Amino acid sequence: LILPLTCLVIGDAVLGADVRAGTFPLTWLSPVPFRTIVAGRWLGGWLVALVTLVPAMALAALVAGVPDAAAPMALAAVSGAAAYIGLFLMIGVVVRRSALWSLAVVLLGEWLLGTPLTGIAQLSPLWQAQQVFAGLWADGGDEILRDGMPSGWGAVVRLAVITVVTLAVATRRIAHLRPTGADD
Repeated sequence: LILPLTCLVIGDAVLGADVRAGTFPLTWLSPVPFRTIVAGRWLGGWLVALVTLVPAMALAALVAGVPDAAAPMALAAVSGAAAYIGLFLMIGVVVRRSALWSLAVVLLGEWLLGTPLTGIAQLSPLWQAQQVFAGLWADGGDEILRDGMPSGWGAVVRLAVITVVTLAVATRRIAHLRPTGADD
């Protein structure tokens, strides 16, 4: 739960909080293309995740006594954080109560439904990041691999596709967003 919840805080802060607070119209009215706004905010959030989350995940593998798992864990955190920041950024501009919806996606969608249903796990950054780790860790990843899902570098590609799609949807939604104040 560390990866999704940390990314939820970061991803909601980069855009969803501005939309909820009513301060996003200041950015929306700027002469910057919407794709630049979305890409810049995503990149800022992803950099925060890279600086905070990735070293923590790699250090966790070292502390656990499996130093050969540190690099796969770091790559899983890098690619998973990219997809999660994009997902939460998209949720922040698509729905009104973005923090609540983001929690529902993580807890109900990914954990409750993604665990037994591989079809849902196919689109889940959580399960795809786990598949990155499981596919690249040579010594112990076989026991957590899921059948019917890409693993290793295939899961990295899947996470990149999820990131691009969520950023495209967020860009399209921002282009059609009607700026309102915090009271609306």
